[in-house]
Amino acid sequence: MSDQDFADRPATFREVLASGEYRALYLASALSWFGDYVARAAITALVYQQTGSVAASAATFAISYVPWLGFGPVLAALAERLPYRHTMVAADLGRMVLVALVAIPGMPVWAMIGLLFLTSLGNPPFDAARSALLAKVLTGDRYVVGMTLQATSHQAAQVAGYLSGAGLAAVNAQVALLLNAATFGVSALLVVFQVEHRPAALAKADRTHLLHETAAGLKLVFTAPLLRGVAIVVFLTALFAVVPEGLAAGWAAELAAGDQSRGWVQGAIMISNPVGFIIGGIVVGRLLGPKRRQRLISLFAVAVPASLAPALFDPPVAGVVVMSFLCGAATAAVIPATNGLFVQALPNAYRARAFGVMKSGIQVLQGLGVFVTGYLADRFSLHMVVGAWGLLGIALMVVAIVTWPSVEQISDEIARAKAMNEASEEAEAASDEAPSPPDRPDAERDIWGFPGGSPLGRAIGRARVVTHADDRWGDVAGGRPGYADEPSGRHGRRRISRPVGRIYSTGAARPDADQNVSRPSRIRPPGLAGDEPIEPLGAPGTDLMGAAAAAGLLGEPAATDPQWYPLAEPPGTDEWPAPNQTSWDPQRAHHRAVQQHAAHQQQRAEQSHHGDQRP
Repeated sequence: MSDQDFADRPATFREVLASGEYRALYLASALSWFGDYVARAAITALVYQQTGSVAASAATFAISYVPWLGFGPVLAALAERLPYRHTMVAADLGRMVLVALVAIPGMPVWAMIGLLFLTSLGNPPFDAARSALLAKVLTGDRYVVGMTLQATSHQAAQVAGYLSGAGLAAVNAQVALLLNAATFGVSALLVVFQVEHRPAALAKADRTHLLHETAAGLKLVFTAPLLRGVAIVVFLTALFAVVPEGLAAGWAAELAAGDQSRGWVQGAIMISNPVGFIIGGIVVGRLLGPKRRQRLISLFAVAVPASLAPALFDPPVAGVVVMSFLCGAATAAVIPATNGLFVQALPNAYRARAFGVMKSGIQVLQGLGVFVTGYLADRFSLHMVVGAWGLLGIALMVVAIVTWPSVEQISDEIARAKAMNEASEEAEAASDEAPSPPDRPDAERDIWGFPGGSPLGRAIGRARVVTHADDRWGDVAGGRPGYADEPSGRHGRRRISRPVGRIYSTGAARPDADQNVSRPSRIRPPGLAGDEPIEPLGAPGTDLMGAAAAAGLLGEPAATDPQWYPLAEPPGTDEWPAPNQTSWDPQRAHHRAVQQHAAHQQQRAEQSHHGDQRP
């Protein structure tokens, strides 16, 4: 088999399950899902038993979706600030304790709903961290097959959890809640002992404000052509695929011959959708290769709302069950394939935030789809509403497919993200291997003041900068000139509006004691305020002094100390990047440095000439 054939063949479940980390994540997720649905069914029944209110039981059921309506993307952004493993464990332990409190006998209904709301706040960061971590554990088509296995297991856990929860609620609802708490505890143990530790995706140096970071994730998803195209298709799929399940109760009331059979009809309609998802996911994932799945995304995407259109003809129970089954199968063909494209086009530092945006959008649009169709079904015939909803979905999905990015755009975005992620991983690996400068552990700070140095700064290399008079230590990545900030004042620093004096590489001899080098400092060029990162000059592995010399930042080596280089005078304000820019033009700096050097040489020549003419 050629390499190309091997790359295009579908990955197998055996290959996916061979990863110990994936097995741990899969089991942790499956246990959490099963426990969630068991508890959801049991707590809904428990609240109804205590209050006799349908509204109270419905509020209990719906409270788990509330965090996704507004808090979801923000909570998902938290997952970028901590190692993904830590986020998942903290979320599991917190939910375990809160669900156990709900199981206390005699707990008032308002307290139950409040505790369930707090429990649901752990879902966005846990789901975002798990999704981002899966993209690191599995790559290529193994990721798509792994996501298919996750999604089908989610549907199976939903069916099994609802059935088990309903059965336990009839006996003892507290047992179901304690079972849910136990699944969270087991999930945390699996993650702790089976998942490797990885550093946080968003370093301290790159953090701004949590809302700004959330907005950056939203901007990335809706501005990149491929990510935006995937988001539109997935959101439309969620908007229409949820309708058979959401309207199952009302549909069963129209189709059932009597009250006794209504429950069976409702159950058949609701279960047929996840069953179709499970079977469709297995068939598509095993029989179709990666390229063919990608080519068929448009066909399956249109098939999702098209499966609802036959409702216009008012089909019998069997017809509705088949429609719901086909809708679930088409959804299973769309979601993993688009998810595979989505993750390939994501920068590493945005994975959790981007997945949080997608998850929030899916939850909101699913609720919107059920609400709108339910509202219309109260005023018109239900089967006509579902059929018309399907026709609307076909039209919207065709528009989404027409605007779908081209093959070249998809390849370019994936290649760009891959190169960026590889550079980031290489920088991170190099930072772990980079030795610390000897005898000065207190000086181990990068341009952002982060102890130990930023990964990218350490990967490129370090240079020590010492001011003329204050003689403070500082670090600068990439050989850029800068200004020293003294740690003081309300924000912990004040600007010293005086250029840095000398620059020398890590390998150079340290200054002697009589040069009076003292406490650490931070370096920042004028025009950049706060903690905005400065783009380093030069790629990882670049000779830092050579890069600085090539950019015209260094003057002639001092004859008395060959390892010291006088720094050229700071460039004019037109050569520094504006506060909202990260680029810097070394050619302009080089041109100015050459002019300065020529003027300096001319001045020395004139002084020498005048000295020769003196009597």
